[in-house]
Amino acid sequence: MVNDELCKAYGIQRSVTAAYHPQTNRLAAKTNRTLKTRLAKLCNTKMSDCPGYLEEVAYSMRTQTQKSTGFTPYHLMFGRRHRPIDQDDMELEVE
Repeated sequence: MVNDELCKAYGIQRSVTAAYHPQTNRLAAKTNRTLKTRLAKLCNTKMSDCPGYLEEVAYSMRTQTQKSTGFTPYHLMFGRRHRPIDQDDMELEVE
C-alpha cells in the first residue's frame, strides 16, 4: 500500500486504535482531557457557554509548543510560526 510505503520512507510509526474508544489511544485521551479542562475553566458553571469558547481553546492548543516535538501543532501543519492574535486584529483595523 502507498500509505505503508510513505510511513516507512519517513520513519512514521503507525498504530491502530478502536474507533470511538479514546482510552485505547493515549494521545487522543490526553488531548480530550486538556480540551475539557480548559473549557471547564472558561465556562465555570454555565455549560451552555462552552461552545462559544471552543475556538479560543482550540487556538491555544494549536499554538502551544509541545514538549514531545519542540514545535507547535500549527508550525508542524503549516511549516511556519503562527501570527499572534493581536497582529490579526491590528490588520483588520488598518483596512
